[in-house]
Amino acid sequence: AGAAAADADALAAEHSMRGVRLLVMSDVVSNYFTLVGAQRQVATLRAISAMQDETLRLVTARQQVGLASAFDVERAQTDALSARAQIPPLETQAAVARHRIAVLIADQSFNTRNIQPSSDDLANVPEAKPGQPAELLQRRPDVLALMAQLDAANARRQQAKAEWFPQLFLGASFGRQGLNLNGADLGAARFTNVAGLLAMPLFNAGRTQAINDAAESAQQEALLRAEDGIVRALEDVENALVTLAQERRRSGSLQLAAASAETAQNRAQSLYNRGQIDLLPLLDSQRARLTARLSANESNTRLLLDSVQLYKALGGGWQVFEQPSNPTASAKADRPPLS
Repeated sequence: AGAAAADADALAAEHSMRGVRLLVMSDVVSNYFTLVGAQRQVATLRAISAMQDETLRLVTARQQVGLASAFDVERAQTDALSARAQIPPLETQAAVARHRIAVLIADQSFNTRNIQPSSDDLANVPEAKPGQPAELLQRRPDVLALMAQLDAANARRQQAKAEWFPQLFLGASFGRQGLNLNGADLGAARFTNVAGLLAMPLFNAGRTQAINDAAESAQQEALLRAEDGIVRALEDVENALVTLAQERRRSGSLQLAAASAETAQNRAQSLYNRGQIDLLPLLDSQRARLTARLSANESNTRLLLDSVQLYKALGGGWQVFEQPSNPTASAKADRPPLS
């Protein structure tokens, strides 16, 4: 029982170490997606800011020939400067994420690497079928560590129970001894001595009972921790699935809105260039396009981050981890059922 408990403790430590690796890996990926998302937003702002600068140039030229007012120039300039002012906070966000990644991977050269935003395509996140989360939790390191700790507590409980039973200790000695009688050497003779000792816990009943009580309490505590850990893990999975599904719906609507806003802005620009509308509808369409595109980009980044949360909740993605060696089969056989 003592060996089984030690094996279970080692297994729990191994699972805990896997859990730490999972957290670090998830943190790296989350910060990378944050970095890429901020870069996308900066690229969007710079593109629309350049377009607004061109609008400001056109309005200024029209104002110089009396076709636009100074008020129109001020409004166009306000929009251009407002869009440009949103860039520094995003660049700060990208820099902070980059620095965090460099610390997590212990590679300061990452701070100087040129990271290009990837495409908007998301990783293929499989849909979880009913009943699947409970099966997927079999690879969650924190749950597996709790189950291994329960196995260790069960083994120690069995060891404590054994203290009530008599213990037989055997001792033996073997050797050769020279014989001598009245000065005559009779040669060497072999000898064997076997002794037995039967130990009864008669005078240690209080100590033995205390050991049993402590082992039983530790077993119950480990059982409660395991049950709580499983319930919380299932909650994490369900919350992550709902969050990801709802963000997918939101992202789809925002992508359509961004495409519609871009079409509307292009038409407004064409109408303004032909003198069929004044400046205000054009500026409104540019602001709508900027807002819609930034929202769509933000949702895309949120989708990626939500995927990481699901990845963590499921215990590290959808590739089955190799199980650690030396499982404590004997302890698992005595594991109480989880209610």
